[in-house]
Amino acid sequence: MALLWGTKTYHHVSSRVSRRQLQTTAANLPI
Repeated sequence: MALLWGTKTYHHVSSRVSRRQLQTTAANLPI
């Protein structure tokens, strides 16, 4: 149970971080 919860939390955090990094990268791109 703990392993499943940790996996779901990991995916949730990683998805938020990747989305934030994508937004930051798009904002810093020289267009």
